[in-house]
Amino acid sequence: MSLPASIAAYGWIPFLGALAVILLFSTFFIRHHQSSNEYETSSSIVAVFALVLTLSTSALLPLDVFLVSWMKTANGTFQDWAQNSTDRQELESDVMTAYYALYGTITLTTFLLLPLAYFYYEERDDDRPWRPRLFNAMKYAIGFVVLAGIILLTGAFIPLNDPVSGNGTVWDDLRIIVQSFEKNGGQDAISFMVSILCVIGMLFNALYTGFGMASWPVNMMRGSRSIRHQYEDVVARRAEIRRELTVANSRLYPNLRNREIQERERLLARQERELEPAARSRVRAFLGNAWRPFQILLGFSMFLLAGLIAVSLLLTNIDKAMHSHMRFGYILPRQNRTLPNPIDWVLVKSQQLFPLDFIFYGMTVAFLLFVTVMAVKDLGLRCFCVRLFRFRPHGTRPQGILFLCFILTFSVLGLNVISYFLSPQYSTFGSQHYRPYVEEFENLASYTDAELKPCEEGAIDCEMTRNSYFLVCYFFKAWFFGACYYWLSWGILVFYVIGLLYSLARRARGAAEEAEEDSYDDLE
Repeated sequence: MSLPASIAAYGWIPFLGALAVILLFSTFFIRHHQSSNEYETSSSIVAVFALVLTLSTSALLPLDVFLVSWMKTANGTFQDWAQNSTDRQELESDVMTAYYALYGTITLTTFLLLPLAYFYYEERDDDRPWRPRLFNAMKYAIGFVVLAGIILLTGAFIPLNDPVSGNGTVWDDLRIIVQSFEKNGGQDAISFMVSILCVIGMLFNALYTGFGMASWPVNMMRGSRSIRHQYEDVVARRAEIRRELTVANSRLYPNLRNREIQERERLLARQERELEPAARSRVRAFLGNAWRPFQILLGFSMFLLAGLIAVSLLLTNIDKAMHSHMRFGYILPRQNRTLPNPIDWVLVKSQQLFPLDFIFYGMTVAFLLFVTVMAVKDLGLRCFCVRLFRFRPHGTRPQGILFLCFILTFSVLGLNVISYFLSPQYSTFGSQHYRPYVEEFENLASYTDAELKPCEEGAIDCEMTRNSYFLVCYFFKAWFFGACYYWLSWGILVFYVIGLLYSLARRARGAAEEAEEDSYDDLE
């Protein structure tokens, strides 16, 4: 199906612009955080590719919403170019193919490229050629490929549940949607794989995104100690350490404690040299004071946005608890929604002023991504609560960069599910409306005069986005994943509260303290 030139331009130009921004951001992000002392070209290329690929799935959702929304006019009828249902299905099939292509490539990257790049760096040796390194790395990475194969085969052949019978017409309508979904083992395999990756991503979202939503805005409003105060603190601490060192050296036999004190004194001396120029700079002090009001305003704005996201997620979860069921994957059709959703309302209304919804949705996703990254910086790169690497600008090792890409890949996939939770109407139907068919209407004029309603599940004249179609169908087929998403979304809210309490109780830290902690980690 060929789209009208205006529709194609409105949809694809913002999408291509978003891809360009994603590429620039990913390249700068990796270059900014990778260590200047330990550098591996292959690791950097794979990390940038993985980040661009994963963020592209988030950029595809607004395009998906735009296409289904612009199929219809403001009065609920289809546009001239979308009158033919076959043409609409062809367009939707193309969008679904794009989703499956992205998810399939993400699976390949997660289970092959990232592990291969990780173990390839682990096999580094100054005198060792690249071929033996690659061969040994492939021996370790093959385990991840076998794991991916097992998951795909399980998804292709596992007996999925048939849609259970509901007590009302809403669930009957949803069951018809599932039955109309093309039955294909390959699609079920990829769906099963993506669902597992999304569950892992939601685990990281609960820890990092939930914590960062509270900690980052609060830290911005609080600010850090001034460079001058940090410099004076380092000078005082170094003087104290030198007194301890003098006492320790007066002993007859130096011990391990002496060497530890000497190392701490060297670290503080280095910090003093690094801070002294900035502490004595009046220009820097002036710029810092001038930036401070804007930092507070920006932090307060981010705090309000985080609160809006938390409230929307809380209201959606309460609504699901009252009007949905675990055996349906906690799907909440529009007919059953009773509580307001601020994020969803803003996105639906803003779509009427194109491309305002693209901008607001992009800001929301970017905010969730940034708070995740800032929480990783605050908490470190962890696996099962064990910190593996520190994450800091110009000081993250290649293994840490690749492990970060693992976390962000899973987290962004989880954010795609969270986007559906935060904006169910926008993510499913956009701004579509329809006029319900009433049997007693005998002519077109009466049908046209029917009340205009927002689209809902089961309505004949409504088109679902492919992302929501994918989620709803697999929630019914494998309700376990929908239940996991639901309970993990509560985990995000729990860690949001924990992060808020922790940030309010913790005192402001300076760059010198962070640098000292990083230096001790390097010594370990």
